[in-house]
Amino acid sequence: MAAERSAYIDNIKGILICLVVAGHMLITFTTLTDSKAILALTNFIYTFHMPLFLFCSGLFAARSFKDGRGFRLDNVLLYLLLFVLFYTAAYCEDLLLGNARTYNPFEVSSGAWYLLTLGCFVACTPLLAKLRWPVALVGSLVLSVGCCLFVDDPNLLANARFFTYLPVYAVGFYLESGAVLSWRKRFDERGRPFRWSLIFTAAVVLVLYFLLLYGVPDDISLMIRRLCTGANTLPALQKTYPLSAGVYALLRLASYLLIALISIAILVITPSRHSFLSTVGERSLQVYIVHLLLYYAWQRFGLPEAMLSIGAWVGIVFPFVIGVLTAFLLALPAFPNKWVAALRRLCARAMPRTEHEPRHLKEG
Repeated sequence: MAAERSAYIDNIKGILICLVVAGHMLITFTTLTDSKAILALTNFIYTFHMPLFLFCSGLFAARSFKDGRGFRLDNVLLYLLLFVLFYTAAYCEDLLLGNARTYNPFEVSSGAWYLLTLGCFVACTPLLAKLRWPVALVGSLVLSVGCCLFVDDPNLLANARFFTYLPVYAVGFYLESGAVLSWRKRFDERGRPFRWSLIFTAAVVLVLYFLLLYGVPDDISLMIRRLCTGANTLPALQKTYPLSAGVYALLRLASYLLIALISIAILVITPSRHSFLSTVGERSLQVYIVHLLLYYAWQRFGLPEAMLSIGAWVGIVFPFVIGVLTAFLLALPAFPNKWVAALRRLCARAMPRTEHEPRHLKEG
């Protein structure tokens, strides 16, 4: 029997996918205007939206090992197939729009990185399951810093994003969804004054962080964003910032504390009751894939420039209004999810399951 979905987790994913859509629009506007508000909003969103997405993916990864079901190799194949299909579709779209480029799925700088990275994370879960959580987390942090210190080509198989987000995925894996849902249940059972005071505190943290990004020089705000994403290798950053390896390593580690702080604030303010965000979150994968194809066309036809010609305020309001509306509309049709489900069944028939059980589940 299929596991019952959590409206709270779906609401988190719903908020995040709306911010993904808005963030892609905002980051385009940052190349066309010097508005500090647009840059600060972009850097604010990019601090946490993909790390928190991959944290949520990690929360449910341990399910593959429970109840004797074994490790799901079919999930690895599914995400890799989705990556190839999406990369090919985006390449064909570019050709149709007159933007010829080389077909090279090994160099991944577009939104396809998420599907490739997620498939690689799923492939790594047997290793995470055999390691004790302190060893895995420390090891993933060392790999993250080491990769970003020495890798010259961060787009090769999206390696920089893989190593940057591996510690976040691992935290979700070891916590599991039950721990987060149990915390949320206790939170909802507390008195209203306590809940609202904590929500207010989380909101203040988010506002203060945005004001910080708005107030600091643009190059510092941009560096914070790059440290929290996959565009953060030392060779790339040294082209703009004179950082030593030691300082960079400390900043990399500090960025995880920042990601954790902002992500916890988002978890606190997210509602737990079913809403339209739950529908969007439940189908966030199809929203992610389809919106990118629309986004590439939106860029190609020069619509961002036309919108900003109306006024800079359009670059602030439009992404959030259209982001929420686009995510909701793309989540409505059921057929993309059915196609993914059919592809999943095909992968399940093609790939066996291995029998593993995580060390932390055995000891629990």
